[in-house]
Amino acid sequence: MANLAGLVLENLDRDPEALALGEPSGRAVRRGELRRRVDAAAVILNAAGLAPGDRVVIQLPQGAELLAATLAVIALGGVPVLLEGGLGDGVYLSRVASAEPRWLIVHPALRGLSALRPLRGLAALGWASRPSRRSLG
Repeated sequence: MANLAGLVLENLDRDPEALALGEPSGRAVRRGELRRRVDAAAVILNAAGLAPGDRVVIQLPQGAELLAATLAVIALGGVPVLLEGGLGDGVYLSRVASAEPRWLIVHPALRGLSALRPLRGLAALGWASRPSRRSLG
């Protein structure tokens, strides 16, 4: 049985030159580009050890990077937990704690939160270069 990510990826493959989404910046992202981003994210997450059932907090700005990370987590059997920015540290940490994630994929501005030491994390997946695999602590 296909999951949501599989169905979306099949759709992206049908017409790689078609528009997939418009980012808040106004930049158009084509289906083929989005598919490549999802594949790249999945390779990175798989190599880092993401396992089926792992909860992954994702806090990235709206756009292709957020969608690609979310689809990659789902495609690998993980459970994405999406958090919006601007929550404030207390609310953010409370929501992270209640989600009990094994992984964080966060905007670089959140990389230094020392209260997240027990979690393994990947700071914003950065498509041009491989992200750090180091712990957030």
